[in-house]
Amino acid sequence: MAVGLMQGQFHWVRDDVIVFPEDRDREPHVSRGCVIIEGDESLADGSPTIEVIPTSSQIERKGRYDVVIPSPPVPQPGCVALVRLLQPILRSDLKSLVTQLDPEWVQQLLAAHLLAIGVRAQDSPVAENIASAE
Repeated sequence: MAVGLMQGQFHWVRDDVIVFPEDRDREPHVSRGCVIIEGDESLADGSPTIEVIPTSSQIERKGRYDVVIPSPPVPQPGCVALVRLLQPILRSDLKSLVTQLDPEWVQQLLAAHLLAIGVRAQDSPVAENIASAE
Protein backbone atom coordinates (compact mmCIF):
# COMPACT_ATOMS: atom_id res chain seq x y z
CA MET A 1 0.00 0.00 0.00
CA ALA A 2 2.95 2.37 0.56
CA VAL A 3 3.66 2.74 -3.16
CA GLY A 4 1.98 5.74 -4.75
CA LEU A 5 0.92 7.57 -1.60
CA MET A 6 0.27 11.27 -2.17
CA GLN A 7 -0.85 14.22 -0.12
CA GLY A 8 -4.62 14.65 -0.37
CA GLN A 9 -5.51 11.01 -0.88
CA PHE A 10 -8.65 9.86 0.95
CA HIS A 11 -8.19 6.33 2.29
CA TRP A 12 -10.13 3.87 4.42
CA VAL A 13 -8.33 2.71 7.56
CA ARG A 14 -9.29 0.39 10.38
CA ASP A 15 -11.18 2.55 12.83
CA ASP A 16 -9.21 1.31 15.82
CA VAL A 17 -5.95 2.88 14.58
CA ILE A 18 -7.42 6.39 14.94
CA VAL A 19 -7.22 8.00 18.38
CA PHE A 20 -10.27 9.91 19.59
CA PRO A 21 -9.27 11.23 23.03
CA GLU A 22 -12.72 12.69 23.73
CA ASP A 23 -14.54 9.41 22.96
CA ARG A 24 -12.56 6.76 24.80
CA ASP A 25 -15.59 4.49 25.25
CA ARG A 26 -16.95 4.77 21.71
CA GLU A 27 -17.85 1.73 19.64
CA PRO A 28 -15.38 1.47 16.75
CA HIS A 29 -16.64 1.15 13.17
CA VAL A 30 -15.18 -1.35 10.73
CA SER A 31 -13.39 1.44 8.88
CA ARG A 32 -12.97 5.20 8.86
CA GLY A 33 -11.93 7.68 6.20
CA CYS A 34 -8.79 9.75 6.54
CA VAL A 35 -6.91 12.24 4.38
CA ILE A 36 -3.15 12.02 3.97
CA ILE A 37 -1.92 15.47 4.93
CA GLU A 38 1.82 14.80 4.90
CA GLY A 39 3.69 16.30 1.96
CA ASP A 40 4.74 14.25 -1.06
CA GLU A 41 8.48 14.76 -0.46
CA SER A 42 8.16 13.50 3.10
CA LEU A 43 6.03 10.55 1.96
CA ALA A 44 8.74 9.62 -0.54
CA ASP A 45 11.23 9.20 2.33
CA GLY A 46 9.49 5.94 3.18
CA SER A 47 8.91 6.42 6.91
CA PRO A 48 6.67 3.68 8.34
CA THR A 49 4.35 6.40 9.69
CA ILE A 50 2.34 9.01 7.81
CA GLU A 51 0.33 12.03 8.98
CA VAL A 52 -3.42 11.88 8.40
CA ILE A 53 -6.54 13.79 9.33
CA PRO A 54 -9.37 11.41 10.27
CA THR A 55 -12.92 12.05 9.11
CA SER A 56 -16.40 11.43 10.47
CA SER A 57 -19.73 11.08 8.74
CA GLN A 58 -21.28 12.87 11.73
CA ILE A 59 -21.09 16.32 10.18
CA GLU A 60 -23.02 17.77 13.13
CA ARG A 61 -19.87 17.18 15.23
CA LYS A 62 -17.97 19.80 13.22
CA GLY A 63 -15.74 21.89 15.43
CA ARG A 64 -14.39 25.38 14.84
CA TYR A 65 -11.36 24.25 12.81
CA ASP A 66 -12.87 21.19 11.14
CA VAL A 67 -13.59 21.16 7.40
CA VAL A 68 -16.74 19.70 5.82
CA ILE A 69 -15.98 17.83 2.60
CA PRO A 70 -19.11 17.07 0.55
CA SER A 71 -19.92 14.11 -1.64
CA PRO A 72 -18.41 14.14 -4.18
CA PRO A 73 -15.40 14.16 -3.88
CA VAL A 74 -15.70 11.83 -0.86
CA PRO A 75 -18.21 8.96 -0.54
CA GLN A 76 -21.83 9.57 0.43
CA PRO A 77 -22.97 11.37 2.52
CA GLY A 78 -19.83 13.51 2.78
CA CYS A 79 -17.77 13.95 5.92
CA VAL A 80 -16.16 16.32 8.33
CA ALA A 81 -12.34 16.32 8.45
CA LEU A 82 -11.42 16.42 12.14
CA VAL A 83 -8.46 18.75 11.74
CA ARG A 84 -7.55 18.93 15.43
CA LEU A 85 -7.07 15.14 15.42
CA LEU A 86 -4.22 15.18 12.88
CA GLN A 87 -2.12 12.18 13.86
CA PRO A 88 0.44 9.65 12.68
CA ILE A 89 -0.61 6.17 11.62
CA LEU A 90 1.34 3.29 10.15
CA ARG A 91 1.39 3.12 6.35
CA SER A 92 0.44 -0.52 6.71
CA ASP A 93 -2.84 0.50 8.38
CA LEU A 94 -4.19 2.03 5.14
CA LYS A 95 -6.84 -0.32 3.75
CA SER A 96 -7.79 1.18 0.42
CA LEU A 97 -7.56 4.35 -1.63
CA VAL A 98 -10.95 5.96 -2.27
CA THR A 99 -10.09 9.17 -4.14
CA GLN A 100 -7.51 11.92 -4.62
CA LEU A 101 -8.83 15.26 -3.34
CA ASP A 102 -8.21 18.41 -5.35
CA PRO A 103 -5.36 20.58 -4.03
CA GLU A 104 -7.88 23.20 -2.87
CA TRP A 105 -9.20 20.75 -0.25
CA VAL A 106 -5.66 20.02 0.98
CA GLN A 107 -4.99 23.76 1.27
CA GLN A 108 -8.16 24.22 3.33
CA LEU A 109 -7.13 21.39 5.66
CA LEU A 110 -3.59 22.73 6.06
CA ALA A 111 -4.84 26.29 6.66
CA ALA A 112 -7.33 25.05 9.26
CA HIS A 113 -4.58 23.07 11.00
CA LEU A 114 -2.31 26.12 11.13
CA LEU A 115 -5.12 28.24 12.55
CA ALA A 116 -5.90 25.56 15.15
CA ILE A 117 -2.32 25.63 16.42
CA GLY A 118 -2.22 29.43 16.38
CA VAL A 119 -0.10 30.08 13.29
CA ARG A 120 -1.06 32.92 10.99
CA ALA A 121 0.74 33.14 7.63
CA GLN A 122 2.09 36.62 8.37
CA ASP A 123 3.37 35.42 11.78
CA SER A 124 5.07 32.30 10.49
CA PRO A 125 8.84 32.32 9.99
CA VAL A 126 8.42 29.10 8.00
CA ALA A 127 5.99 30.82 5.62
CA GLU A 128 8.39 33.78 5.32
CA ASN A 129 11.28 31.42 4.50
CA ILE A 130 9.22 29.62 1.86
CA ALA A 131 8.13 32.93 0.32
CA SER A 132 11.69 34.28 0.18
CA ALA A 133 12.99 31.06 -1.44
CA GLU A 134 10.61 31.31 -4.40
